Amino acid sequence: TDRIVMVDVRNLDPEEAALVRATDITIARVAPGFAGDEPIEQAAAALAVRCDAIYLHIDSDVLDASLTPNHGTKEPNGPGVAETAAAIKAVMATGKVVAFGLLSVNSAGAGGDISVRAAVDLLNAGLAGW
Repeated sequence: TDRIVMVDVRNLDPEEAALVRATDITIARVAPGFAGDEPIEQAAAALAVRCDAIYLHIDSDVLDASLTPNHGTKEPNGPGVAETAAAIKAVMATGKVVAFGLLSVNSAGAGGDISVRAAVDLLNAGLAGW
């Protein structure tokens, strides 16, 4: 678990929180003003020292609920596209990302266009940084 960095862990049930805190998982801040133990830039750099390869996994519900209005697990008070794109760039800057996944994008229903637009922006940020 010392090779896992999570960001924006803002909605865990008590059992999930206990499990995460019982491990060596690093909880990083996606951007200043958000929860986390250390800045994403610092956490990504430290991870890169410990790993030969990094898989960067983004769930779209990391974004503020206004950017994923039709998501089943949307949460308020999340980062915007700009903050998340900067965090992606920080991880990509390690030079160790070998795979990049963007998941949980829902195009169906009211607000689907907003969700897809935010996801495309994140995908573009990831590809540009890669």
